[in-house]
This record gives sequence, C-alpha cells and structure tokens, in this order.
Amino acid sequence: MNTVMICKLMALSVVLMAPVHAEVKQAAALAPSDIGAFKWIVGATAGTGEVVILRYSRIWTAGDKKSVDTHDKVSYNPGKRVEGSFVAIDPNYFTPSDSSEPNWHIAAFGGSGWVQGKCSSSSIGNNFGSITFTNKSGDIYEYQFTAIVMSHEEALTIYDDLPDLSATGWRWGGSPNKGVKIDEVKVGSHLLSEGDE
Repeated sequence: MNTVMICKLMALSVVLMAPVHAEVKQAAALAPSDIGAFKWIVGATAGTGEVVILRYSRIWTAGDKKSVDTHDKVSYNPGKRVEGSFVAIDPNYFTPSDSSEPNWHIAAFGGSGWVQGKCSSSSIGNNFGSITFTNKSGDIYEYQFTAIVMSHEEALTIYDDLPDLSATGWRWGGSPNKGVKIDEVKVGSHLLSEGDE
C-alpha cells in the first residue's frame, strides 16, 4: 500500500471518529486542565466501640439558586484505618451523552475494595478536601469530603440504621434521619491530619 493511500485511510478514520471525540472533549473541557486522574482519600482510624462516618456533599449553584446533596456512609472496623476513596474525574471517563455535570466515579469505602466505575490507581492522600467544577452552562458543582470518628452512642443520636458492632467485617449504612445535623458533632480525636499515613 503506497503512502498516499495510507494518508487517505488515516484521514477517513479521523473523520469517522470525530463526532465521538468532539463530544468527549467538550465534556472534558468542564474539568480543570490539570485534573488528570487522582482521588481524594478520606481516612480515619476507628477504635473499639467507635464508628466512622464518611461524608461527601455536592453543592450545586446556578445563578441565585443553590442546593446541597449530602451522602453518608457509616463504617465499623475496630482498630483499623477506614478509608473512603473519592475518585476525581479523569477526562477520559466522562459520560459523552450527558456533559451537563461532571461524571463522578466514587469508589467503595475500604481502600482497595470494590470500585464503582473506572478510576486511576494514582492518588493524593488527604483527610478532607473539596474539588470544584463549572459546566458549560455556568453551573458550579463543589464536592466536599469529610471523615468523622465518634462513639457508637454518639452516632445513635444521628443514625437509625447503624452497623452491628458485634459483627465482623464491614457494615454499611447510616441515614441522618433523626433531625440532627452531623455538622453539630465535633470531629473525633482519631481523625488523621493531612499527610499522615
């Protein structure tokens, strides 16, 4: 096959693939140019009789409208560090059909456990943090990550469906449905400081 034919075939392949790539690039442009692929680690160590609350909050702002969507996970694993892997956006993992909001991939709690969606193995370790994105409509999405350690008794004042402390392994759950905001609970003394292993 001569050089001219190869060039024509390469040009045709670029044309055929252009719509898909253009859509992905449009979505990827919503993220900061240096976002790459990394993840925030929210970590804390639970002792006997303690539970760890891992929370992420989405704050959406569009003009004068603002809403907060908060999700909690309650974990119990005495004497071990509990980690929640919040995976930031890799531009390659955007959902091309819906670029109105960044497509987040939130990994399971527990370090190297089950992962929802794709994520990178590279990471930046912090016990708290936030990442902000602005979409093509000018809407702002801010994601905040926190970890709190508290006694089982304290947690019972907030959550109805707590883990079974007599059981082994991980127990997920926790719904702040008793009318008490988790922000009213002081951060536990076991919370890791930034850079701690």
